Amino acid sequence: MNPRNHFAIVLLTGLSLALTRPVLSSPTPSPLAPADEYFGRQKLSILSITNTLHDASRRVAVNPKRAPSLYKPLLTVEDAVQDWARKYPQDAWIAPRAQTMFHLFRCMGTGDGEREADHCRDLIARVSPGPRTTIANAKRPAAGSHAAGPTVLP
Repeated sequence: MNPRNHFAIVLLTGLSLALTRPVLSSPTPSPLAPADEYFGRQKLSILSITNTLHDASRRVAVNPKRAPSLYKPLLTVEDAVQDWARKYPQDAWIAPRAQTMFHLFRCMGTGDGEREADHCRDLIARVSPGPRTTIANAKRPAAGSHAAGPTVLP
């Protein structure tokens, strides 16, 4: 091969590599919320949301009459979960937490608790894939019923 031709081939190859941009597909956003993200007005982490719901469920299981005293802390958690669902609607961890909130609000036996349970039911229906869940179609409990139901958290 002629040295001039060799030089030209190397030069053209180098230029073509330098001038072409690599074609990268844009990263698709993850359907899962990162563990270090904070949600709601109180900026709760996923761990603090989960821990609050777990603690509230245990308290109600031990003494159902305590459910109404958990209303304000659960409102804070509901605000955070609603924010989480707006940002990551495909996150599979949202529905189980919404189900737990639904049960906790319902066992309060108050109008405010029922209203918030309805919000949770709507959230479950929005984020649950496929057919509507049993929770989303649940009927109101009898007055004074304190059946909190299972805590289902992944």
